[in-house]
Amino acid sequence: KELKVQGVSLDEYFSNNEVVDFIKIDAEGAELHIIKGAQKLITRNKALKIIMEFSTGLISSSGSQPEDLFNIIKSFGFHIFRISPSSKLIEVTLKDLLKIKHCDVLLSRK
Repeated sequence: KELKVQGVSLDEYFSNNEVVDFIKIDAEGAELHIIKGAQKLITRNKALKIIMEFSTGLISSSGSQPEDLFNIIKSFGFHIFRISPSSKLIEVTLKDLLKIKHCDVLLSRK
């Protein structure tokens, strides 16, 4: 069953140049769409950190490609850190993420 809902991008919601330091994204594969809708917010908030799920299967099933998500994240100058089960941060590459298939990541400009 399909359910339609009205949405708003983060750029629209935060259109008054608010300072945003942290975003948590849990969107079951729609992360690329959310990042694209937050480009202005991400660009103007240099200290922004994002925690999100990176699941190659969910990303693909939503019509996106994991490579596209990785590339847009990197284009904003973010480093990508896998959050290990012990909460250790491990910087990862696209090759690492494609092997892991599913993990939580921290995006930080260091």
